Amino acid sequence: NLPVDPALPPPPADGKRPALKQAVSEAVIAGLVGQHAAIVTYSNEKSGAPIHEITPVAGLEDQVASTGRVPFACHTDAAFLAPRFCPRGLLLFGLLNEPAAPTGVLPVDRIVEAASPKLLHLLQEPIFRHPSPSSFEVRTSALGPILWRDPRGVFRIAVQTHAVQHLSEEARGAIAQLRALLDTLETERVVLGPGDALLFRNDRVLHGRDAFTGRR
Repeated sequence: NLPVDPALPPPPADGKRPALKQAVSEAVIAGLVGQHAAIVTYSNEKSGAPIHEITPVAGLEDQVASTGRVPFACHTDAAFLAPRFCPRGLLLFGLLNEPAAPTGVLPVDRIVEAASPKLLHLLQEPIFRHPSPSSFEVRTSALGPILWRDPRGVFRIAVQTHAVQHLSEEARGAIAQLRALLDTLETERVVLGPGDALLFRNDRVLHGRDAFTGRR
């Protein structure tokens, strides 16, 4: 396991970094990411914090978001942003996970292999509206596809499967089919304990979690 803070304060009920927390985990995260990329932050997301506290927030536990306790379906982060502005990778670092709640991950290639040709075609059409998530302080949305190929022909994905909206009846049907397909695909379930890290491509791997209780 990677180093963690020797003494952790209780999980922050407001979702913000505790003032008395030491910076051991932040230094580990910066060291891991710094070998491969730069840490990206958005000024209108969580007040520009470069590292987010992923924990339930008092009064927001019923939100389908990182602030909640309810099921959070497989998704990518910041799906409403143009690909060049989206985080390429995500790193999840465990500090406290008393219920041993797993994080589910699902590579986009599994979706591509299982989807029908018609669904695959529709998902690549710009007929979907991607709203900004609740972590951002701005309420906006963007039109675009869910799937696309990069210049090398590799499939990329951007979607909040619980929140993506349709622009046509075809798009409505495609969203329903995608959700049904995801229900049939088994995710890789990773339990992140203290000092465990999970690094993956945001535009190649969906992630989510089940409902949970306890401190996490």
